[in-house]
Amino acid sequence: MENTPQLPSQERKSRLTFLKNKKKAALIAAVSLLIITIVGLNIYRNCTDTGVPVRVAKAAVQELGKTVFATGTLEPTRKQDFYAVITARIAALSVKPGDRVTAGQVLGCIENEALLSELKATEAQLAQQQINYQKVFSPSEEEIAAAKAALKEAELRNNEAQENLKRMQFLFEQGAIAAAELETARTAAAQAEAAYTRALTEYHDTVNPSPQQHRAARAQLEQAQAAYELANRNYKRSIFTAQIDGVVLSVDARQGDLVQTGDLIMTVGQMSPLEVHSEVNEADANLLAAGQKVEVTVPALPEEVFTGEITSVAPAAKTRRGQEGEETTVEVVIRVDNPEEKLRPGYTTDLNIIAVEPKEVLVVPYEAVIDRNGEKFVFAVKDGKAVLRKIATGISNELYISVTGGLSEGEQVIISPPDKLEDGKTVKVLQQPTGAEAQND
Repeated sequence: MENTPQLPSQERKSRLTFLKNKKKAALIAAVSLLIITIVGLNIYRNCTDTGVPVRVAKAAVQELGKTVFATGTLEPTRKQDFYAVITARIAALSVKPGDRVTAGQVLGCIENEALLSELKATEAQLAQQQINYQKVFSPSEEEIAAAKAALKEAELRNNEAQENLKRMQFLFEQGAIAAAELETARTAAAQAEAAYTRALTEYHDTVNPSPQQHRAARAQLEQAQAAYELANRNYKRSIFTAQIDGVVLSVDARQGDLVQTGDLIMTVGQMSPLEVHSEVNEADANLLAAGQKVEVTVPALPEEVFTGEITSVAPAAKTRRGQEGEETTVEVVIRVDNPEEKLRPGYTTDLNIIAVEPKEVLVVPYEAVIDRNGEKFVFAVKDGKAVLRKIATGISNELYISVTGGLSEGEQVIISPPDKLEDGKTVKVLQQPTGAEAQND
């Protein structure tokens, strides 16, 4: 049997030490890897449990109203424009801009002799047509008697003429008269017969006029009446008479100027109240109604706020093309009090319409509300998770919207929720809310 060579004792001891150290290093490496794995898992778990970072606000009760903003230009509630009714010269003009006038006051006139002559002529024509109309519809006993007498006279003369014609015809046949005499008798008989026919027609027309005569008489009277009224109106308009108490807003001509038909001469308007015709977006129109209060400011008096009130809201909207495409608006008329007459027609205005009076309601920030298929939702935060909640909403302003159902005071809602946020997802709140205003923290 062959003997295995033996290593020196020192060398064997060194080798055993090396093997022990190698096993120890492997054990340490394995333990280290396990520790790293556990720590990594914990870190991952912690990161996962932290959730999606979000900002929140609490649903809170606060005062909320609804205002609608608009602009417009002040105009007189009542005004009177004076125009030239014919081409003529200004004969008189006794006022200037800023003068106060009273109803019935004559402010000037144009040369109107031709208008006065036309008025007199149409007045005479109207009087004649009124007489004719009266004859047709209500003849007097005297008129009937006269027509009857005229008929009898015409009948008598016609009978005489016809008898004379017969006699002359007999004499002509006997050769006692010339043909010329017979022709004269024949002409006289024809004329007498025509006169009798006319008298008979006039008698029947007087006693029992036809429907055609009624219509003709009525039409002639109405035509004469219209001509007279036009002439009378033009004559009156040639004299500038104030119809309202007010102030002369503008004068566009001077005494002696030649003006053309339709030229504006001057304008008179009332200074209080004034009014504004404004346009509001169709989305706000349903909130507005007559009687709502309006705060009015003007650049000319920036420190003052004037009071106004909606007097009418147009029943129909109108669409027009603007710089940003088509826009649909509704006209609103607002009366503006001006007791001290600080406001002037033509001023531009900023209008703050109080559509809904402020009252305490539950609100959330506008950015918290999600619109899906016409329904409103919010993400509430409960036990560290996002909970999708359907809500009912009411009035709103630029920052907040009222919640009428689906949410309670003090509940947290997520502001501007990320697009990928889902119902039940873990979230991390970035700040502690103190109310609806916490959105600005």
